[in-house]
Amino acid sequence: MHADWIELFELFEKHNVRYLVIGRIAINFYGHERLTKDLEVWISPDKENAANAFAAAKEFGVLPSHVVQEDFEGSTNFIFMGAEPFRVDLIMRRPGIDFETAYADRVLDDRETVKVSYISFNHLITLKKAADRFTDQRHLQKLEIAKKSTTNNKLSFSRQNFL
Repeated sequence: MHADWIELFELFEKHNVRYLVIGRIAINFYGHERLTKDLEVWISPDKENAANAFAAAKEFGVLPSHVVQEDFEGSTNFIFMGAEPFRVDLIMRRPGIDFETAYADRVLDDRETVKVSYISFNHLITLKKAADRFTDQRHLQKLEIAKKSTTNNKLSFSRQNFL
């Protein structure tokens, strides 16, 4: 994982931010490693967490100047920080499942210098179904096939399944 993203997770930990890694990085976590142009992070939009996330994002140093704390409370769905290929997409609302339900079932990865919170495999599938975009549908087909080989919530994918 890119060092800047690890720094962001360290700031999330410092500021007690409740978040979940979703998107392609989550798919990578579950076994299909592929380059991506951004990191998608789902942030709980409750008032206290929004304040914590805003503080962490400001300290991270690439928060756009027009963004205010209320944006983290859900007045906007997305906040983009930085530029590709290391852009961070902060997401406050997702269709298909509420944050608290997904967070209660999160998977913690301790392979980095900080524990990283990932959406669970099953909730990732739920989000992919709800998004209903072509890319999500393609990933969903592969995730459904790979679900059969689940061990300890970490999957073994064949690279061929995603070609």
